[in-house]
Amino acid sequence: MQRIKNRQIIIYFLLSIGMYSSCTQNANVNNKEFAMIPLFGDHMVLQQNENVAIWGEAPANEKIHVVASWGQEETTRADQEGKWKLRLQTTSAGGPHSVKISSKDSTLQLNDVMLGEVWLASGQSNMEMPLTGYLPSEPIDNYKQEIANANFPKIRMFTVQRNHSHIPLDT
Repeated sequence: MQRIKNRQIIIYFLLSIGMYSSCTQNANVNNKEFAMIPLFGDHMVLQQNENVAIWGEAPANEKIHVVASWGQEETTRADQEGKWKLRLQTTSAGGPHSVKISSKDSTLQLNDVMLGEVWLASGQSNMEMPLTGYLPSEPIDNYKQEIANANFPKIRMFTVQRNHSHIPLDT
């Protein structure tokens, strides 16, 4: 008899934790901050002449309005989980442009946005090699001169930080 009561107590305890967790998760969705993922920010490049995806997070059901300085604008709503996504038509290469993303209570301004070609580069450890090479034993020929003479202000680079995970991640 005592064993059955202990099982019932454990079951009630676990159910209580589950219900509390569910309420907490729902509260977090409703209190979600207006934010963009790190991919979107100042100095970014968007693919020219494309209908590009832009996404982020906001409070659930919040209206999101995006205005680009090249004359495009779109509106969407965050879903029940606070996630939103829309597509914005870009023009031919150029810039710098700005993109304003706003909700009811917040506005984000992305500045120095270029439209052009977006290239993805990936590979093994050699993709991380600095312009100096691997000092002191494996320098790149003429690296000091090449670095001193480099002047390519329209080339932008975004490095994705390493993040090992066994489950899919949003960022």
